[in-house]
Amino acid sequence: MTRAASSSAVDQYYWLLAARAYREQRGLPVRIRGKYLMEDEAQAYPPLFGMVLGRLFGSRAENIVTHVVGVAEFAVLGGGLFVLGVPLDMSLVALGFYAVAPVLVVYNAQLTPRILGDFFLLVAMALQVAAVVPGMPMQVGWFCWAISACMLALMVMTHKMTLQLHLVLLPWWWWALKAWQVPVATIVGFAIFTFIVGVRFAAYQFRAHWDIVTFWDKHWRNLGAHQFNHSPVYGDPSSDRSACFHAPGWRGGLKHLRIVVSYAPFSLVLPVCSMVSGAWPPAWILVWFGGVYCWALLTLFVKPLKCLGGGHLYVFNAIVPAALYIAYLPQTTAVGALLTIGAVLTVVSLVMAWRIIGARPIARGNDFEEAIQYIGSLPRAHLAVFPLQSAEAVAARTHHAVLWGGHGFGFAKMEGFFPVLTKPLSNYVDMHRVAWILWNSAYWPDGGVRMENEGIIEQSAVIEFGKWCLVPVKS
Repeated sequence: MTRAASSSAVDQYYWLLAARAYREQRGLPVRIRGKYLMEDEAQAYPPLFGMVLGRLFGSRAENIVTHVVGVAEFAVLGGGLFVLGVPLDMSLVALGFYAVAPVLVVYNAQLTPRILGDFFLLVAMALQVAAVVPGMPMQVGWFCWAISACMLALMVMTHKMTLQLHLVLLPWWWWALKAWQVPVATIVGFAIFTFIVGVRFAAYQFRAHWDIVTFWDKHWRNLGAHQFNHSPVYGDPSSDRSACFHAPGWRGGLKHLRIVVSYAPFSLVLPVCSMVSGAWPPAWILVWFGGVYCWALLTLFVKPLKCLGGGHLYVFNAIVPAALYIAYLPQTTAVGALLTIGAVLTVVSLVMAWRIIGARPIARGNDFEEAIQYIGSLPRAHLAVFPLQSAEAVAARTHHAVLWGGHGFGFAKMEGFFPVLTKPLSNYVDMHRVAWILWNSAYWPDGGVRMENEGIIEQSAVIEFGKWCLVPVKS
């Protein structure tokens, strides 16, 4: 399934370009020049993952980096279970659950900073728990607090959604550990981050973060919408929206719950185990585990919070505390039966995920490969590519620039173009001097007719590569 998931990855192409930029340039921000027409060339995304890809792993990054970080997190989790004195059989159950959690299997199959951000958060929180253990020597405790602040600085340098989650959990985590050093470590972490990247880049990174949040605050209803079918210009905004991420009505709510459950079905049985056995983990695990799920649900169902990222993705950060939760469950027949049910549900979820991923339209079919080869032989130009997910592959695998953006600062440049077209396509073709248009006819069946009627192309000039159609823009 990891191979199927990686074949449908999109962010992976961006990170390959970013890795090249970090490998070839020094200083912040680095620039991805001549690739994305609808964003700033200066990259405002947290820089550490790009640095790791480009400067440590180089050309091998695509295949190994997320696996290396995953193994490191697995090792830290195993070490934590050993320190807690968990029996070997329960440790194996916890580590097995971590290894096969569907959300990790799917997301760690592609280049994503999510796993690295979660690793830094795990280490920071584990050190803070160690620092408050009764009888801990003062010098060792302060060392733990200092290193946790450094880990939090690296987290800020790595992943925006993990930072958001940390700030949400912070007051409750402070309450659970009952240590004034908890908020201080975060403040010091921000100071270390600013010292490393510089005041100017730190301000730019958070300005870009705010840019993304405000954009999605206006457009979350169209997240996952069809760029043309739901367009007031080319389609009908009120047409079937069941495929949108935030689908309307009770079906949309049920869809959210199904995704949250399927990403880590094993987690469902843990509170039931506690209710049946009467054994509950410490407050810090309940805050960590329960807080992640509460925040995931809030960002899925509360309208003002839907701009803070796909809420289901926060489940990624619940896997480690769920594994630690198991350490505090008693070895009884009832608990064993419930854990077995959780294992069966996990297998079912993995099978369903494999089928869904395998059915996705991906940008690596033979038709697309033929189109890429042909495009690669053309003089450097600006291309529009639909669906937009495929624009990432064109940008990374050819020397052309694409009519796309959305990786850092500059979301205002996409207003009216994305998530759905609310203005004629010709406006953007003219504005950005687009010379060629590539589209999948299965995605936009009447694309040729609509663009010809708009005076953008001549259908007689279309070059077909199976379902993919390439055409020059009329001069």
